[in-house]
Amino acid sequence: MEATKALWSFILTGIVSLWGIHAEDRIIGAAGFYAQPPGTRLSHAATFFLSIEPAYWGRGIGTKAIRFLESEAHSRGYLRMECMVADTNPHALRLYQMLGYEKEGVKKQAFRIEDEYKDLIILGKIFPPGL
Repeated sequence: MEATKALWSFILTGIVSLWGIHAEDRIIGAAGFYAQPPGTRLSHAATFFLSIEPAYWGRGIGTKAIRFLESEAHSRGYLRMECMVADTNPHALRLYQMLGYEKEGVKKQAFRIEDEYKDLIILGKIFPPGL
């Protein structure tokens, strides 16, 4: 419950923004972003997250969600978006790169899946003027 309260407080302050993804009259995923508090050296960048049920992959939902997140973040004054994706998720990596995200680095053994540690690929995108 404490984690839920903390998340809610971050949503209320604007540090975290979260949306449900709906299809066929139900929630099939979530998308959002988080950022550092205003006035910090990192507060110009938003980090997005995206989760969609596998049965809905390949339908353009992820593309629409990311474009929505970019528009929302840009309208709030963020200059860049970034994300991290496990190296075990080539579909997401391909989608993000197709949308203009560039690989900026790798966090070695930063993500645990079951009993194995996997690398996280860091991707970023600078918003073009007039997005």
